[in-house]
Amino acid sequence: MTASNPDENPVAHKPLQRRRRRLRSRIIWSFFLLGLGLTLLLALSSSWVRGRVEDDLIVDMMNRNIQEFEYQYRLNPQDPKVNIQEMRMFAFTPDKFESVRRREPDWYALGNGVHTLNGKNEDGTPFRYRLAVLKKPQVWFFIIYDTTESARRDENFREAVWVGVAVFALVSLLLGWWSASKVMSPVTDLAQRLRRAGRSSDP
Repeated sequence: MTASNPDENPVAHKPLQRRRRRLRSRIIWSFFLLGLGLTLLLALSSSWVRGRVEDDLIVDMMNRNIQEFEYQYRLNPQDPKVNIQEMRMFAFTPDKFESVRRREPDWYALGNGVHTLNGKNEDGTPFRYRLAVLKKPQVWFFIIYDTTESARRDENFREAVWVGVAVFALVSLLLGWWSASKVMSPVTDLAQRLRRAGRSSDP
């Protein structure tokens, strides 16, 4: 009875085939996870930087505008000359402070600075706005900047970022698949040559 040659036994080849499949899978997943991780890092960092820069610009602009509003109001309380676009300005003298408390309790409680608030339009639809506050003993100044359009742009930007993440993740997966085939091809050829060499050396 002759012993079977392991190189000619299909069962003996299964561990080797499993190792090849594991190596191929690891290469594919490595490329996919690396591409996904780098893309997510870039997307999140760019979104954070964009939001931070825009917020800083809005706060700086509103602080400068309310200071200018207060200055122009002192020059001409009846008609302060302030050139401000997309903003609404209010000035209340001490006899109106109580009406501010009744109509806008949030405004009444806020201190000087720029704040983020939620409100409702005349038709009842909600909106988010930034409120610049400057309270002097003689006059309270308020400037409203509606950030609804800015929020809509941010949402569109985030959607575009996530679409980009999905596209780059797919590209990384395809690149990993292609790289795995290129890496495994010479390995498979080498294994086949070694098996053939081993069979030819048998007596």
